Amino acid sequence: MQKKRLRICSIALAAALLAQVLSGCTGQEDSAHVLNVALQTTAQGVPAYAAQVDGLNEAAGLQVNSVVYANGPSQNEALGANEWDVATMGAPPAIMANIAYNAKIIAFVLMEASTEFWVRPDSDIAQVSGQVEGYPTILGNGDTWRGKTILCPVATTSHFILLTLLELMGLTEEDVNIVNMEVGQAYTAFKAGQGDVVTLWDPVSFSAEDEGWVRAAYGPDIPAYTPCVLVASEKAIAEKPELIQAWVETYFDVVETHQSDSSYLASQAYTLLNENNVTITEEESVLFIERKTFFTAQESLAFFQEEEGGESQAQAYLDEIVSFFVQQGSISQEEWDAMKEKGIFDTQFLEALQADAG
Repeated sequence: MQKKRLRICSIALAAALLAQVLSGCTGQEDSAHVLNVALQTTAQGVPAYAAQVDGLNEAAGLQVNSVVYANGPSQNEALGANEWDVATMGAPPAIMANIAYNAKIIAFVLMEASTEFWVRPDSDIAQVSGQVEGYPTILGNGDTWRGKTILCPVATTSHFILLTLLELMGLTEEDVNIVNMEVGQAYTAFKAGQGDVVTLWDPVSFSAEDEGWVRAAYGPDIPAYTPCVLVASEKAIAEKPELIQAWVETYFDVVETHQSDSSYLASQAYTLLNENNVTITEEESVLFIERKTFFTAQESLAFFQEEEGGESQAQAYLDEIVSFFVQQGSISQEEWDAMKEKGIFDTQFLEALQADAG
């Protein structure tokens, strides 16, 4: 399990918690009063990080212990050990967390748009353009992609985008060789000559062009709607609902206060990533944030409102993702049926925010 502990730990200011304050980040806090947060070095984690380091959690009386993980699957491994209460992640690993542990999606926070697929300039994929009908920016075709070894973190948002890309060319996962690899590791491996295609997201992808690689496909050009979400464990929802409510509120406070201030969020991203071994320059951190659109709490709640026909937009997005994984054999039809029966959404925290807003 790949994880790194943040260098900060929010401490409630109440005098009654003085002993816990003195323990700081040593892990001696009363677990009933601590919210354990699982982040990644991705954009959806930035508001949670900012709320922690800028004191919003403290002002809300929250003790927060945050750990940074390499990707969604490693977060889910930790969830199986009951190591976190809430998390920021992509929808595909959130689906897997629901199937395995009944974790719930409690908010949509942005749409993932940064996945990129790169090839070397001498790849036959790079020599073909305009042959994927309706998608002129995608390089290659079914013949050139078939049989390729693709470095990609499986059961992630990028995996779903890859499956959608393959479908556009009339291919399935069985037509290629997907090697499960975290993006930083994949970048290094591809640079060393491994694989035919490498799957990257920013900021790692910012260095790909400098290597002379050619971008064969880009997330926003592929019709794969992949929300990034806030997730809460079943245990935390039952035992720490007030803490989750306060955390969700501080998250959206950051988003709504700084929605038009990319420089603030960029500075937070710069620190979060560099402190967790993901190198990014100040200029790249601005681009990293400007490529994302964060949802307000009201916008997030709107995704969960049932539309005509009785289905919400949130459900429609997840149904599409799950259907892909069922087709690929990553999720069984029985697991999907069970997920629909027990439900994957819990909107009580967003609804409480809306009620408070009047």
